[in-house]
Amino acid sequence: MSMEAGPTQGPARDRGYTFVTKSVFRNKSDMDFYEKECPAHEGYKAFLRENAPVEDLTTVCFSPEVTFAL
Repeated sequence: MSMEAGPTQGPARDRGYTFVTKSVFRNKSDMDFYEKECPAHEGYKAFLRENAPVEDLTTVCFSPEVTFAL
């Protein structure tokens, strides 16, 4: 449904990570398709391997249970 990406903003809480992406999916089936079958995602991963080798990667999946707006 959406994706955001950008560099981290400082060392205070980033635990050494320098770039973050956030992908929002409608459901787990859509996420599974993106991870396992999506040609665009395969192209994105190939681009990163060639241009920005990743030393460490962490993936966190969650279902939001609390939201709020300011």
